Amino acid sequence: MIPESLSGNRLISDNTSIDIMNPFTKQPLSPGNYLAWSLTIDQFKEMDRQATEQYSLPIELMMENAGLQLARYISTLVSLHHKILIGVGLGNNGGGGLVASRRLAGWGYEVYLEIPDRSLKSLPAKQFTRAIAWAEQLDTLTSSIT
Repeated sequence: MIPESLSGNRLISDNTSIDIMNPFTKQPLSPGNYLAWSLTIDQFKEMDRQATEQYSLPIELMMENAGLQLARYISTLVSLHHKILIGVGLGNNGGGGLVASRRLAGWGYEVYLEIPDRSLKSLPAKQFTRAIAWAEQLDTLTSSIT
């Protein structure tokens, strides 16, 4: 179970409550409207730049967090008896998908990867190695679905 919960326009986790804000307008998101905004590619790149340069967050940490959140979200949509196919691109978003696959496999889901081009960037390639190493232990992850 995910320890966080939403109440109104606040995120409540471990007895701590924070306002959920739109990062660009700096306004609180209205209740029930948390997914009403999205980032453009340029905004996403700027967010990554600020996270790494201003807050010294490593890309690998951000990738792990993104993959964990993706896995948590997927786990709310499907039960353990469903098969999950994750498409993996070359870049860092592909790395987040690989993190999610590793997490989901660890939680008992049957996860498959579709990786049309194995020319992954260095960090996604590291995540691929981790995902496959974990899968070899669980025998639930393959390189493609047939």
